[in-house]
Amino acid sequence: MPRLLNFETPEGIRFTHVKNLDYKKFKLFLLSILWKASISKRTFFKDVKLGPHERVIAKTILTGNPGALEDYPILFFTYLNDRSAPSNLIAEPGIIKNSQGTKYIVIIAGFTFVFHISRHDLSPNVLESTITPEGELKIFHIPLGMSWRLIMSYFGIKPIK
Repeated sequence: MPRLLNFETPEGIRFTHVKNLDYKKFKLFLLSILWKASISKRTFFKDVKLGPHERVIAKTILTGNPGALEDYPILFFTYLNDRSAPSNLIAEPGIIKNSQGTKYIVIIAGFTFVFHISRHDLSPNVLESTITPEGELKIFHIPLGMSWRLIMSYFGIKPIK
């Protein structure tokens, strides 16, 4: 049974430390969402193009081997504590490409999943926060009042001043 412990850093960053997760099942489940988006012909998933990673992730799923910590780490964010934000939103997946590699962002029902595809330049913060083979992960809480700003930014909408 998963155990949840809430924390707040001296800088005011709130997160939930989850323990006792089934690393294999949970990581394979999340990777299957990304892989299914990549193979889909629906326009909703048009930005998810895994290229050579598509085969690797398919093999990961088929063999039931979720890989190591640094193999496709996933970061978790939530805005569920902000009751003004839509808890039932499922957004079109997005992509970020920068000097730290390629990342896909998926928003599902108050949770944002950031899939790190590239292994180069993985920050220690990513590896400390993703789901671990020991069954732990951190879910970061988006500060109250910032949820709508995040959602609008995600969709490229500038806030009204």
